[in-house]
Amino acid sequence: MKINKRVDLRTIFCFEDIRTVSNDWVVRYANRYFQLIRQKGVEVRSKMKVTVAEWLDGSIHILYKNKELLYEELSLKAFKKKHGWVNSWLITSLRTFRGDISKVV
Repeated sequence: MKINKRVDLRTIFCFEDIRTVSNDWVVRYANRYFQLIRQKGVEVRSKMKVTVAEWLDGSIHILYKNKELLYEELSLKAFKKKHGWVNSWLITSLRTFRGDISKVV
């Protein structure tokens, strides 16, 4: 079988998950928060479904109708500042995966 040279194999060999955009254009994936950035040609709305692709090199790509969206990853501190709260389950998850939460918050 011949492989087309224009096909990027990183887009094929990746982990994909469908996520819902929140009211403030934040997408949550794997205990991480991604703030979508407004861009021309793509109308982002809350409650719309996007595909989060994690390539094997660990990079994250957020797609809507096969078009990649721009985003900025929010730290827990930035998320807490923006929303004024953090769920207790989130704090528990961060302790499990990142050590002491007091250094982050």
